[in-house]
Amino acid sequence: MGRTVKEFISSISKGNPIDVKANWKSSPSHVAALLFMVMPIDGEIKPEEQERLARILQDEFSIDEMESRQLVEKGRILAKDTENLAHLTETVRTSMSKKEQLQLISHMWEMVFADGKVHEFECLLVERVGELIGVSRPEIEKLMNAENH
Repeated sequence: MGRTVKEFISSISKGNPIDVKANWKSSPSHVAALLFMVMPIDGEIKPEEQERLARILQDEFSIDEMESRQLVEKGRILAKDTENLAHLTETVRTSMSKKEQLQLISHMWEMVFADGKVHEFECLLVERVGELIGVSRPEIEKLMNAENH
């Protein structure tokens, strides 16, 4: 089932971090949906994950708590339909800069690690989203490593 963050990190190679600081404002509901998708994969949505998602959205989009709740709800609705993954990633791929795409993957890893356990399906989702938006596997791995140091 789920492994601890420490177990997961020790099982992969380390890499140099990627600079992902971006000034992104593109497609906030799509970003919220992709980040939301990580939470229920392991069977439950934990408070730590909800708090992390709210903080990410507040920080990245300069919004308050009420606005982040509304954005999470929009994201939840978009994330409900698994067929939306192709649409969401296509929007991200075409509307965001490379730096914004890297920031999104970084935040997805942050969501994976929010509850202190790493579930294989969470990792597969982040990897798949990365591939669909054009982020290379080495970049995906570097971003994962950066979130845990």
